[in-house]
Amino acid sequence: MKRGLIILIYKQMENFEKPKIQPEAPLESEDLEGKRVCMSCNKILGEFNGEGTTHGVCSECKAKYDAEDPEFMQKIKENSRQIRKETKLDDFILESCQEMIDITQDPFLTHQQKLEKLKDNLPMFNAQSMSIITMNSTPEHLEEAVKRLKKGMEVRRTILMKRLEE
Repeated sequence: MKRGLIILIYKQMENFEKPKIQPEAPLESEDLEGKRVCMSCNKILGEFNGEGTTHGVCSECKAKYDAEDPEFMQKIKENSRQIRKETKLDDFILESCQEMIDITQDPFLTHQQKLEKLKDNLPMFNAQSMSIITMNSTPEHLEEAVKRLKKGMEVRRTILMKRLEE
C-alpha cells in the first residue's frame, strides 16, 4: 500500500509546476528546459518535446526502489513532503475534492448533469476516491464513490495536522 501511495503521489504531482531542482551533484548550470530528469537523484535521463522539465526514474533509483532500500525510501518520503509543501499539492487536492463533492450534492443537477460536470475531473476523482466512475455510472455507484472521497479527505486532513505538529 505504501509503495502504491508513493506512485500515486508522483503521478498527481506531474500536473503541477515543479520547484527548481536542487540536484545532489551540480548539473553544471545546464538548462533543464525540455529535459527528462530522475525524480530522485536528478540525473538527466533524456529529452522530451514539451515545455519545462518532466520526471522519470533512472535504472539505479528504480533498483533501490524495487529493493525497498530503507535509506532510499526515507529520501523519497522527504522529497515528497518537500515537493508537496512547495507546490501546495494537498491544498489543491482538498479543494478539488470539495468542488467535486459539491457537484455531486447539488440538488438542482440531474445525475447525468453531475457526471457531465465531473467529466474533466474524473481521473482525479477516481484516484482520490479509489473508484472507477464513468459517464455510465449509476447514481448509487457515484454516491458510494463520494463516501470514499469524503473518507479520503478526512484521512488527508488528519495526516496534514500530524505533520504540522511535527
